[in-house]
Amino acid sequence: MLSSADLPSAGEASVIREDGRSHGVYRDEKGRVHAVSAGCPHMKCVTRWNDAERTWDCPCHGSRFTYEGEVVSGPALDDPPKR
Repeated sequence: MLSSADLPSAGEASVIREDGRSHGVYRDEKGRVHAVSAGCPHMKCVTRWNDAERTWDCPCHGSRFTYEGEVVSGPALDDPPKR
């Protein structure tokens, strides 16, 4: 379980490793935490936070996901699992 000390501040995001898995965690301006698998469902590259667009972007093939884990653009066809 992610501890509050590991969580980003409001309006920020980070990739957090827990139990050998990477999670993309974003805390919105209202303090709600949104966590998804940081592994891109296309080829399992670890996504990176795009602060300007507030999306999780895959550096390998360009897939993009909302902070809630919905596909914005592919080649990924599936959403990453939510945490």
